[in-house]
Amino acid sequence: MTSIEKIKELVQQELNEANEIHPQFHSDHEAWAVIEEEVEECKEALGCLRSYMRVIWRGIREDKDIDELLTFAQRQAMSLAAEVIQVAAMCEKGLARYADTENM
Repeated sequence: MTSIEKIKELVQQELNEANEIHPQFHSDHEAWAVIEEEVEECKEALGCLRSYMRVIWRGIREDKDIDELLTFAQRQAMSLAAEVIQVAAMCEKGLARYADTENM
């Protein structure tokens, strides 16, 4: 079972790495644009995974070996997970703007 706490740690790590390279968002518009870009990358990764799943199903119906296809699907699923973590990290970064303003 995947622990939300483990995911939160990965999100925080992603956020820390992003913050070392990029400053805080300057506006809600910028936050939205960055998050939307990450969501688009999630959609693309999910689309690739769905394609692999169709090919795997075809292989199963044709009684073919699917181990290599499963390896590709697994890699794509991990890529999707990484993208989703980036979305969560950028949402956290957007939320930090409000925490920063409240502390002023």
